[in-house]
Amino acid sequence: MTARAARFDFSKTLLIAALVSLAACSDPPDLDKSVTPELEQADYPKLVPFDRFVDPPEPDLEGDEEPLTDAEITEQIEGRAAGLQSRAARLQSEGGIDEETRRRLNSSIVID
Repeated sequence: MTARAARFDFSKTLLIAALVSLAACSDPPDLDKSVTPELEQADYPKLVPFDRFVDPPEPDLEGDEEPLTDAEITEQIEGRAAGLQSRAARLQSEGGIDEETRRRLNSSIVID
């Protein structure tokens, strides 16, 4: 290692030490003032096993609910698509975006 590299490493170390020292001198925020008396008296939230988030249980199909058929799923998706298309047409006809905003948005779109 050259003298210049050693001096650079020492400068980095000195800078990091100074920043850590500066951070250690600051006062910690007073978090106790952000808790209201109602919140102090509130019950703890119900704890849920972590496994439910990682591997959610399969839906119970033994009950009253029957799984949707392909035709029902297709009908739901087509209905939602039609609703979204009508909403888009309504927004376009209303002219919800002024010309300056439209120009700015169109100028930032890059099509490969």
